[in-house]
Formats: sequence, C-alpha cells, structure tokens
Amino acid sequence: MENVIFNNLLYNEQYTRAVIPHLKKEYFYDSSEQKIFSYVEKFFTKYNKLPTKSVLKLALEKDNKLTEF
Repeated sequence: MENVIFNNLLYNEQYTRAVIPHLKKEYFYDSSEQKIFSYVEKFFTKYNKLPTKSVLKLALEKDNKLTEF
C-alpha cells in the first residue's frame, strides 16, 4: 500500500494536493518511509510542486551524511 501512496505522491500532483493535508508520517511503519514522506511533504509545502527523484535523492544522501557523524 505504501508503494501506491509514494508513487502517487511523486507523480500525481492532483492526488498529492488532495491527500498531503491528511497524511502524517506516523501512518508509515518503516522509519525510512517516514523520512521519505517528511521530505516530500516539506518540499511540496515549501515549493507548491512535486519533488523530482533527483531532489529527493539529494535530500536523502545529505541526511545520511549527517547521521554518520
């Protein structure tokens, strides 16, 4: 189910606009899924558009580097 949600969050702007106000990261069981959702939600809220795969990848890589220390 999470894959369907993420797929739509990343590729379907109309879906994202409809569901993002109702989703919470706590709805996702896996901590990595929670992290991905948080990035998507923050990006969408800030820029009012869907994040690209490359933007999401950069955010995750940056976060991974910060947690290594």
